[in-house]
Amino acid sequence: MHPTDEVLLTAFRTQNVPPPMSSYQLKTSLSISSADPPLARTPVHISLSPSNDLLASVWQSGHVSVWSLNTRIGPGKEKAMDPMLVWTAGLHDGEMFWRQVSVSDLTGGGKRTVRVTLLGSERGSDHVAVHEIPIADASDDKPERDECFLVKMPGANGRLIASYVHLLPVWQDTNGEIFEVDHTQDIDIVSPLCAFPEHCFWARCSVVDDTRLFVGYAYSGKLYCVVPGSQPVLLASNANSFAIGSGFVIFTTAAHDARFIPVTTLVQHVQNLQREEEELSPASGNSITQLSIDGWEKRRVERGSRIVTVVPSTMSLVLQMPRGNLETINPRPLVMEVVKADLDSCVDNILLCATFLTQIGYRGRWQKAFVSCRKHRIDLSIIVQHDQGAFMAGVSKFVDQVQDVDYINLFLTNVGRSQLTQKAITDVCDAVRRELEIKDISKYVNSILTAHVVKSPPDHEAALTMLLHLRDSQPDLVEDAVKYVIFLVDADRLFDTALGMYDFSLVLMVAQHAQKVISFILNHRTCLTCARFRIRENISRFLRELRALPQYYQHFKIDDHLRRYGKALSNLSRAGPDYFQEALEYLEHHQLYEEGLSIWQGTEQHQAILTTYGSWLFERRDYKQAALAFIEADDFRKAMIAHERALEWQELFDISTRENVPGEEVKEIAYRISGPFSGAVSACPQLMLSTEELLSKKRYLEAARVFIDYAGDTRQAVIALVQGNELSEARRIVSLHSTTELYENVILPGALEIRSQLADDLVEMRDQLCKQITRLKELRIKKAEQPDAFYGTDDTNLHNVDVMTDVSMVPTAFTRYTAAPSVTSKASKHSSKTKRKLERKVGSGRKGTVDEEEYLLKSISKLVGRWTVTQGEVKKLLPHLLQFSKAHRAEGEALQQEFSAFNTELWKAIEEIWKKPGIEQEQPVDSWAARMQEKERGRLIDPVERVQRPEMGTVDWRLNLLQTRR
Repeated sequence: MHPTDEVLLTAFRTQNVPPPMSSYQLKTSLSISSADPPLARTPVHISLSPSNDLLASVWQSGHVSVWSLNTRIGPGKEKAMDPMLVWTAGLHDGEMFWRQVSVSDLTGGGKRTVRVTLLGSERGSDHVAVHEIPIADASDDKPERDECFLVKMPGANGRLIASYVHLLPVWQDTNGEIFEVDHTQDIDIVSPLCAFPEHCFWARCSVVDDTRLFVGYAYSGKLYCVVPGSQPVLLASNANSFAIGSGFVIFTTAAHDARFIPVTTLVQHVQNLQREEEELSPASGNSITQLSIDGWEKRRVERGSRIVTVVPSTMSLVLQMPRGNLETINPRPLVMEVVKADLDSCVDNILLCATFLTQIGYRGRWQKAFVSCRKHRIDLSIIVQHDQGAFMAGVSKFVDQVQDVDYINLFLTNVGRSQLTQKAITDVCDAVRRELEIKDISKYVNSILTAHVVKSPPDHEAALTMLLHLRDSQPDLVEDAVKYVIFLVDADRLFDTALGMYDFSLVLMVAQHAQKVISFILNHRTCLTCARFRIRENISRFLRELRALPQYYQHFKIDDHLRRYGKALSNLSRAGPDYFQEALEYLEHHQLYEEGLSIWQGTEQHQAILTTYGSWLFERRDYKQAALAFIEADDFRKAMIAHERALEWQELFDISTRENVPGEEVKEIAYRISGPFSGAVSACPQLMLSTEELLSKKRYLEAARVFIDYAGDTRQAVIALVQGNELSEARRIVSLHSTTELYENVILPGALEIRSQLADDLVEMRDQLCKQITRLKELRIKKAEQPDAFYGTDDTNLHNVDVMTDVSMVPTAFTRYTAAPSVTSKASKHSSKTKRKLERKVGSGRKGTVDEEEYLLKSISKLVGRWTVTQGEVKKLLPHLLQFSKAHRAEGEALQQEFSAFNTELWKAIEEIWKKPGIEQEQPVDSWAARMQEKERGRLIDPVERVQRPEMGTVDWRLNLLQTRR
């Protein structure tokens, strides 16, 4: 408002005129009657209707005027506005001073009504005057008569709150309490609807599902929101302006950004916060909760920007800069709101079937949404992502409305690069392509090619097939179409695809237009005609060589050139039996065994493929699979070798029996697979060279079985069983075969040898336990007495240190441009080089490192596992020592005593090591030092907490008969 009798107006929907200029100057003095007393030339307040093209102004003395602005909406040469005075009146109520006005249009049911609300003060109290002005005919805008209501408010110096809907007027007092001005009821006591924490000089009201949301901006720079019946919520403490429009609460902050909060979501958040507070603390009082706005969309704006207005129809936000100029921006949230509204414009229920959608003429505003996205650089795939089902049902209307070939190509390209799933991309591209083929294949040839190329995975063959179709039906379109598809796809890939279709004319057509021709010419700077001739000659020579070959062998050469080895092998198999040997070599070279088995299934060559496959598996040491392949190929000798290498002795001797292998050879195989042993047959020393024998794998029972059943060597069988501590089975074999000399010569000495080996293991375990327990005690004493030296931390209480270290000077933004090398960069480089080496050292247990204790604990856990296994061996040995000679019984008693003592020693060690000392909980002190100590304790976790305590086995290995002799 200009400080004269002119009001400066600008329609931001069509123009952006910065003050002090304007689109139109409205002279307010024209509305003052000559009969009225002299008035000030400038109104004290003006107001625009949020829902209609009305403007109201009020003077301090009570004169009020309402204009219909008749703003021009679209472009044109007419005046931006053509205002017409609708209503004027003078409210001369003694000492009443009027200071605020608001206007709204209540038109409904064919009858136009304008409500004018005025705020004034008299004798220390605010009064609100409400005028409802019915207008008979909208064409002449002349009022019939008006009704006036005067309501006294419970306070003074309040403010009216403008509303965007047809609700009763709202008044805010100086404490922030909000009251409804109900002029329809005569009551003296008015209860507040809700309240701001403080008075907000700038406030607005919006309605969501019959729930009113009040947003207010205070002098303190705080932005509040509140709904009736709830506590106020703080939106921002550094706001400098706000507005409500396009379904958003928009505000700018001192951090130079604009925030966009959906009104619907904001109301839900405020109500949810109110319910949570009532559940947690019903009597919390007038508490103020700050709403987290980090999740809402924001946009950076220029420093000091303030909101002027929101223009929903143009998806724009008008900002005023500190220097006074105006800028119009199109924030993404506002654009997306309009785009989504356009996409949802024609169907309320998106779950309707496609047939019904067609019957009702389903037609979304596809073109408007498309143009909005393109203009404001929104990814066009949002048209599909918003509702893929609705788009698929209306794809025909989409093509009808967009029409332009370049626009459709742009849309398909965006869909192909979007985050949609591969299936969704393929479905959309295929649907658009089918619709384009139905409408006009000549017009949309480039769009159809784009649909083939951009879908996932791209279908280059279909695009080239379409070129072949065009070459036959519409040859005048082929050249441009080939150039376009080469523009979309890498020329080499397209050339290979054409070659893989075995159509040489298509290959020549692609090669002639490929971009690699131009690249070759530019790189070598040769004559254009000569370059084309040489390339055409090379391609022609290559194609002539292929044409001279038989059909399937020709296809084989092409597929091999394109590295499609599986398909090449298939074509080579169709070339005839004369090429089988070449196919076999090709199969071996590219390891296409599974493809070969499938191709030659049921033919005479299948066994040869199986034999080749088995040999390849044998070389890879996959002996089990190789044996099966050889059996399928009826090559039992090779199958026996494979079974022998796999130590599958049951299958091996089964085949030897069915193949009638001589007995001497079976005996040699038995010795070979069981493994070398003392006293074995010396006539065949070469049979003892196998490194994959049963004895080396500690499969003693199986080795003894082979010695007895297939080598007929009872002695070697008993020796194998004794070596594996299988004395029960050894004694059974001796009794069965009546070889008592083996009992004296093998079993009795072997039992003592096993006892000696167990004693050695016990000594080794005891030594390890003693050393590691001693070292653990040393480490824990050092950790308690000198924690800094133990953990390798530096003393932070250093004073008067003038020496510069590698990390004492932080590099600034300017040091990286200096010529002097940076010490910090060297340290970082050195650290990056040794990172892997340091990671390997962690947990290595090197003496003196901070992880030595953890390593020792893990080592003791492994010792417990070893002890558990040894218990099983002792359990198998003790019954036989009891039953053998007195010397054996004495050794058994000694063994049991030694192991019982170590068992107790190991149990006590575990209890001591993993014992958690009781720590008295001290009262926590809230200080900086206490917090730092807590953080340090969290970093230095006790290794006992990281290494799980081992559980000792519960195997009952002792013999009561041996215990009675102690």
